[in-house]
Amino acid sequence: MVTPVTTYKTSDGKTFQDEVAAEAHEAGLKHAAVITEFLDRHYPVPAKGKSGPARSIAGKAIAAWLAEQDED
Repeated sequence: MVTPVTTYKTSDGKTFQDEVAAEAHEAGLKHAAVITEFLDRHYPVPAKGKSGPARSIAGKAIAAWLAEQDED
């Protein structure tokens, strides 16, 4: 049996299984400069090494929140 599958493709060519994740990713792309500026102030990258997981988690949360705001 064949089952149809819906995927969501963002402007940068990535595909997602659910619309919420795709919208959050798209909002992250749209607002990348503002998100990066915020993260640089509140979650700075150390001079040596890479940033911790908190910066990535915060960035994803901000993008998801912005996606919800764009729906209004």
